[in-house]
This record gives sequence, C-alpha cells and structure tokens, in this order.
Amino acid sequence: MINVDVVVIGAGVAGLSAAASISQSAEVLVLERESHSGYHSSGRSAAYFAPAYGNEVVQLLTKLSTEDYLHPASYFDDQLLAPRASLFVARADQGQAVERMQAAQPRLEKLDHDAMRRRVPPLTARCEHGLFDAEGGDLNVHAILQGYRRQLRQKGADLRVDAEVIAVTSLGQGWEVACANGLTVRATKVVNAAGAWADAIGQLAGLSPLGLIPKRRTACLVQPQADWNVDEWPMVINIDEEVYFKSEAGQL
Repeated sequence: MINVDVVVIGAGVAGLSAAASISQSAEVLVLERESHSGYHSSGRSAAYFAPAYGNEVVQLLTKLSTEDYLHPASYFDDQLLAPRASLFVARADQGQAVERMQAAQPRLEKLDHDAMRRRVPPLTARCEHGLFDAEGGDLNVHAILQGYRRQLRQKGADLRVDAEVIAVTSLGQGWEVACANGLTVRATKVVNAAGAWADAIGQLAGLSPLGLIPKRRTACLVQPQADWNVDEWPMVINIDEEVYFKSEAGQL
C-alpha cells in the first residue's frame, strides 16, 4: 500500500505536466499502464504547436503554453519548439469553414490557390482556399517528456509503469486505486489523465462516460520529389481536419 496526496493516472504530456506542477506542493505518484511514458497520443501525434487549431478553449491553452515552450525551465535540456508555419487548406465546398475561421482569427492570412502553391507546390486545384498562420512550430516531444520526468524525480515524485488501473474506489475522504500488478495506492485526489481511455477510468470511479472512444492512428511516410524542399514547407491541415502532413526527416 502506498499513500500519497495525489495519484495521476496516465503518463503522457498531460499527465506528466500535471504531476510535475502538483509535485511542487504535494506528494505525487504517476501510474502508467504501458511500459514507458508517452506511449499513445503523446508519442504518436503530429508533434506540432498550432495556435490556430481547435476551439476557443484549446486556443487559449495553446496561447498560455507558448512562453513555456519558447523559454523552457531548467528541467528541459533541449529546444522544445522549432518555428514552422501552418497552412489550412479547403476545397470549394469548405468555403464557409474558411470564412468562420478567419472571422474568429483575423490575424490569419487568406491565400488563393497560386499563393498556396508557391509555399507547397504539389497542392492541386481542388485546394481553392487557404489560411496561412506564420506562428506555430514543431515540438520536441521526447525532450518535453524527459523534462517533466526529470522535474518529478527532483521533487521526489514517483512514476510507475506497467501499472494498469483496474479499480478506483471512493473512501469518503479519499480514493483507493488498485492496479493489475498488485499495487494499491491511497490518495486524497485522483487526476484522470488517461487520454482516450479517460472514460474507462472515470467509470471505474463511478462517473458517467463522456463518449470518448480510443481510435487507431493512421500515418504514412512518403519520399518526396527531389526538387521539393519539404523541410521549408508549412504544416498543411485540411480545414475540417480530414488529413494533415508535414516534413519529417526529409520525408512527408
């Protein structure tokens, strides 16, 4: 039996960052189902910092994170954010989505097809509308995760991997969390940072599901034409988030 102030379930960027912050004033334990942190969404995302992405809440959180990524604390050894613009593209039938996005974010630059092709030559004529965002950049996910783990260690917090949570029981004045490996933790508070599996953890604690569904991420690497300088291209995102691409080690 382990007793702590707070137990955090999930060791992706969300869970580790929350635990690192909480560890400054409380005793924290992080539980991760997989064999290492950042195994799912954090380790398989596009790793892109997009100020124009998402709803108002997501955009606000992104804005509030900017300074931390540009000027990281001493726990982080490497650069966390490398500048890269983004280009939201749209077909003719997505014109209204373009207008809505530009109305909500007037700083975005509207581009026609020719202007988009000057930035990303292979875009076809189907890409009729574009919104260009000069801000944003590529995130160093490995350095981010490593920095948060380092902060946890320095604050005396613990991270347990291969610790799948199978029960979350209310004790009236706290919680008891049981893992499949036999570990049992008692804590005053539980932070549910299980990502796509947050509903499953919430239901273990007796909460109603929000409708979160884990889905398999599909990605591919494509060798570009020799005359395409893809490392200078912006991140290209369909305005309805149907597909996106950016360079990765000289490939797309």
